[in-house]
Amino acid sequence: MKKLLFILLLFTCCISYSCSGDDTGKEEKTETENLLISKFIVKTGETSIEAHIEQSTRKINAIVPVGTNLKAIQVEVSYTEGATLQPESGYSYNFTQPIIFKLTKGDQTISYEATVTTQPEMLSFDIPDYHIKGEIEGDKINIAFNYGTDLTKITPQIKIADGCTVSPVSGKEVNLSSDFTYIVTNANGQSKSFTVKASLLPQEKVVRGVWVPDPTHTDVLSSFEKLQEFINLLDELNINTIFVATWVREQTLFKSQVLKENSNYSTIEEGWLLNGSNYNGPSGDVIKDLITQAHNKNIKVFFWFEYGFMRSGGANPSANHPILSVHPDWDGRNNQNLAANYNGTDYYLNSYDINVQEFLIQLMEEAIEKYPEVDGIQGDDRLPASPRNSGYNDKTKQAYKLDTGKDVPNDYSNNDWVKWRLKKLNDFCHTWSQRLRNKKENIVIASSPNPYPWCENNLMQDWPSWIKNNDIDLLSVQCYRETSAAYRSTLDETLEHVRQNTQGNILNPGIYLRNTSEWESIFVEQMQYNRACQTNGETFFFNEGLKRDVNKRVIKSFYTGKAIFPL
Repeated sequence: MKKLLFILLLFTCCISYSCSGDDTGKEEKTETENLLISKFIVKTGETSIEAHIEQSTRKINAIVPVGTNLKAIQVEVSYTEGATLQPESGYSYNFTQPIIFKLTKGDQTISYEATVTTQPEMLSFDIPDYHIKGEIEGDKINIAFNYGTDLTKITPQIKIADGCTVSPVSGKEVNLSSDFTYIVTNANGQSKSFTVKASLLPQEKVVRGVWVPDPTHTDVLSSFEKLQEFINLLDELNINTIFVATWVREQTLFKSQVLKENSNYSTIEEGWLLNGSNYNGPSGDVIKDLITQAHNKNIKVFFWFEYGFMRSGGANPSANHPILSVHPDWDGRNNQNLAANYNGTDYYLNSYDINVQEFLIQLMEEAIEKYPEVDGIQGDDRLPASPRNSGYNDKTKQAYKLDTGKDVPNDYSNNDWVKWRLKKLNDFCHTWSQRLRNKKENIVIASSPNPYPWCENNLMQDWPSWIKNNDIDLLSVQCYRETSAAYRSTLDETLEHVRQNTQGNILNPGIYLRNTSEWESIFVEQMQYNRACQTNGETFFFNEGLKRDVNKRVIKSFYTGKAIFPL
């Protein structure tokens, strides 16, 4: 009996202890449930955003506007009274990755994972290989590529909102020949699809030119092999026009009877720029082969009369000067009765002498007669041109007095004297243009002067009048500038003068191919600005620069397909 009572007492104690243990566990659970973060505010500038708190998983999620700096997000946190929070409320934190906030009270600690992210947005879609940008409109990306671009191999560079990812990743080659979808996902797993719609622009109708100087600067005319290499390079780069130097230092690229008759050359060959060459082309005539090979690739050829009215020999030409020895009265004179010159370097024949003018026109007519397949003739900053201090030959002074009744003033900037000389050169330009058109009906008359008004103030070139009178079909103003800002300024001023005098799209800016560490970005910006201004292409000075990788790379990025010659 005693044994039975003992067992009953022991059982009762166990039950009492067990019940006591359940109550303690229940208290502890209640304390943990009461420990919580009740509000989590993120501040971005003047804006406060309340985050969503999922208490069951202790996850905090906040979505902030695109462009918010996730590296400096201030938080204001409300939590159980008497508890401590780490990291502390009221400070800014880097939320480029989730942050763990620990809440502690007594010996109880709980953790929340806080994530701050932006909306899943795409900020930019660029194609640096072709220097173009997509236009993002909602969930569509529209992008236009130049004619001829291979859309199956495009490498976009994509910028997305902070804290997001994009698939496929930026920098991966993709096929944009049909609609293509990118998916941007933020840190909360929200995603947004963007559809790229790529298109090709129409084939351009512009002049893409290159100047080829005389044989002392390039060897492309030294052999048929070199000539073929040059034409193939132009074809590879989708260049469609050649301006080849044809009149340099009293010599011509063609064998000229006109030059022989007005010089001390005993043979035609002496006045030939390629005299002594061993050219081995199929026709035996380098110019004929140049035109044939170029035309086979739909490339036009212009004779560039580079020297125009300028002569060689400096301030004191020798008695054996090829032209002045025969025509000493053709030399230009300034107001000090010295050889007329620009900047002490460029010396000129008397551009106002009708016999000198006739000599130049006959040279050009002869070139067309010998090579009727040529597409055009180009003058430049020396044709028609003359130093501002020129015109003081006796013959020119007599002509001025006959026209005006006045003596020529010693001041070469005298307004009436300037206007009279400008008119003489403008009249020459008109005559030159008409004579060449009479020689070949569809000849293209081109000019590459310096920017206006500098060219008038220094070299008496009034090209706005030339284009107003429709004497010039293509104007390749030498916009040779070393910075993008200077180029834009020059082109803007040039366009203003062009638009005031013609409705035709005739401006084809000249770009000097430089060789500096900064050149690639400057070159790209100049090409982009030409397109923004809708110029009639551009022409590069000069062909040797086309061999440099940096220039090839830039040209290919813009000239992705052939262009149609517009004239």
